[in-house]
Amino acid sequence: EQCGKRRITDGLLVIDDSLAHKSGKHIEGANWFWDHTKHAHTFGHQLVTSQWVGKIFHVPLHYRLYRKEEDVPQEAFQSKLDLAIQLIEEAMVSEIPFSCVAADSWYFCDKIIKYLASICKDWVFASKSNRKICVKGLWMSLREFAKTLKKEDFKQVQITKTKYIFSGIDRVKLYTGLR
Repeated sequence: EQCGKRRITDGLLVIDDSLAHKSGKHIEGANWFWDHTKHAHTFGHQLVTSQWVGKIFHVPLHYRLYRKEEDVPQEAFQSKLDLAIQLIEEAMVSEIPFSCVAADSWYFCDKIIKYLASICKDWVFASKSNRKICVKGLWMSLREFAKTLKKEDFKQVQITKTKYIFSGIDRVKLYTGLR
């Protein structure tokens, strides 16, 4: 409703997962998960979340509790990728205005990319440097590709008060499996 009143017509849908640390050992859905910030296993709830990001504000949207395969019946298990797709679908059903999805490298995989292509959404994901891309018919790792870039391949743009530098290189075909 606020989006319509403010004439907001587009934004970015961000998918992320977070740990909610717990100390009680008998909390439903809690388990041991790897905490990247502490570089150790931590007991808690793992949530997959969605957030809408616009020019002037961010809005938390939805979340799903991730449960490890060992904690649920086999037919009920849903991976973090499955939960991310559900969150994207829920944003669409809720008519949240977004044209692009962003996430960290965990979500950069064939399943998510193919899904986003099927619903005609752009995407921006972090990527590991060993991912393979196809540039003009030649497959190479992102690390190798980065070495081919020249200063003139980039230009600076300013959005509000922040300056960004990006490549003017057009789309490249990405292969998310290892070669």
